[in-house]
Amino acid sequence: MPELPLMSVKLNGDSAVRNVNYASGCAECIWEDSEGTTYGLRARTDTFFSEAPEEHGSVRLEIEALSDSLPIHEASGCYCAPPDFGRQMSIARQGYHLVLGRRHRDWPYLLRIRGYRLLLVCPLRAKEDVMVLPIG
Repeated sequence: MPELPLMSVKLNGDSAVRNVNYASGCAECIWEDSEGTTYGLRARTDTFFSEAPEEHGSVRLEIEALSDSLPIHEASGCYCAPPDFGRQMSIARQGYHLVLGRRHRDWPYLLRIRGYRLLLVCPLRAKEDVMVLPIG
């Protein structure tokens, strides 16, 4: 089966995510939706973070424009941590720590899959770097 653009598939709600891993320059996982359809999700990236390899229940996938959430150092064009400690801890818990010090033009997006825990977080160069392959 051909790969599908992420935006053409609804991957939120009562779902199961399993086999979260990183291989050959891609963060990957298996996603089973509430109707029993299974997808392989692959995101081209150079790093990723995960608190758990799987979760069942209410799972949400989002691609976020990082410039809406993190300060950008004007001279360098890199994402930087906010000045107050509480906000620094908040961005670490949400996976933003992966892009601190990176140029915002090179890494404008963050892919986040979360349920109770962060299942997969990774920076993206483009939304099109996330592809979905129907498995069954």
